[in-house]
Amino acid sequence: MAMTRPHFSRLQRIESLVNRVKRDDNGCWIWIGDRINNGYGIVKIRIKGSPARKNITAHRLSWRLFRGKIPKGMDVLHRCDVKNCVNPEHLWIGTHSDNMKDMHAKGRWKRVHRRLFEAEVIEIRRMHKGGAPRKDIADRFGISPSQVANIVTGRLWSRLPQPED
Repeated sequence: MAMTRPHFSRLQRIESLVNRVKRDDNGCWIWIGDRINNGYGIVKIRIKGSPARKNITAHRLSWRLFRGKIPKGMDVLHRCDVKNCVNPEHLWIGTHSDNMKDMHAKGRWKRVHRRLFEAEVIEIRRMHKGGAPRKDIADRFGISPSQVANIVTGRLWSRLPQPED
């Protein structure tokens, strides 16, 4: 005898989402459930008509529950710029291009992969070897911590020798 999976009503799904938020003073509904590395909330949902499950970001799920379908190829963007906010009043639909324009207009854009000179790469490796944190090195040179990691491991700038011990 095959077991049937419970069917959750839309109201139960909304209630489940709201139970995993903490409201802050700015009106944000801060997702307190699981998050992925980039800070966005993540939820595992069942695919309709299938036992399979897939991950969806919490703010996209919030949009779907409170506002409806997300048009194909569109993003769910934050007015509040808080990645783990799921308040549907803080969300809007836009293209990737809209998101990039919004990011630039609000000053959240930081160039993370700029061209470096050989002397800078040598200095990055020297600082890292001396124990400087990647974040501090990245801030000093205007690059990302992941770019620092790629430089010190030799994934980038492999033609330059590593510092001597």
